[in-house]
Amino acid sequence: MKRIIWAILLLVLPCVLSGCSQEQSADPTVAAAVTATQAPLIQPATTDTPPSREFTDEQPALPYLRITHYVNGEYVSGFIALTEEEAAQAARETANVDVADVIEVCTADNPKGSYGLMPPLYAELAAEYAGFYAQSPADIDEIVSVTITVTQFGETRTQTVTNPADLARLGTILRGAERIQRTNCPWTGVLVLTMADGSSMTLQKATDSCPTMLFGTGFCYQISEEENVWLWSLFHEAAPE
Repeated sequence: MKRIIWAILLLVLPCVLSGCSQEQSADPTVAAAVTATQAPLIQPATTDTPPSREFTDEQPALPYLRITHYVNGEYVSGFIALTEEEAAQAARETANVDVADVIEVCTADNPKGSYGLMPPLYAELAAEYAGFYAQSPADIDEIVSVTITVTQFGETRTQTVTNPADLARLGTILRGAERIQRTNCPWTGVLVLTMADGSSMTLQKATDSCPTMLFGTGFCYQISEEENVWLWSLFHEAAPE
């Protein structure tokens, strides 16, 4: 019996001394190859954003935005390319913003385009790339100074008014302006209103006979004929001929 036990021990002992076990040691070369073939746990996000998006006068492929508005008395028109992902995102947005018919969106489903209330994404893109912004008479605070610059027939005239009584009346007139559909006027009278808190606001006044003006880059408002006459008498040094 003792001989049998010693025989077994002699068979097992070399395996124990050499590190033999039921688990095979990992080959580093094989492990590296296996690791290299494994897919990463997190795949990089894909995007179809245009590599060099810009506001351009060349019509891009659908989908896209067309912007037509006025910035500092100048007519500005162009296109902003959209991705299919952005168009789908905008279609899911439930909030809509007033863009004063400045923005037209054209997609594969509606290639002829449509105006009206727009998803916030489109307004944000128009603001970032085309200078769109929205303002209204409600944004006018106490006015401490107004400078108007009128361009007509290639000539530019400027006048600044600081009289408190005149500014108070002007503020009342502007805050009482009524929203209307944007008219086809020369918006070349640029008024910069400076408020008591240091903020400023830019309006674009029609320099023909229309008693209208733009708040922001496309929100049209109208004052009365009498108020329009008084306004130009206030800015008589720069008034159009």
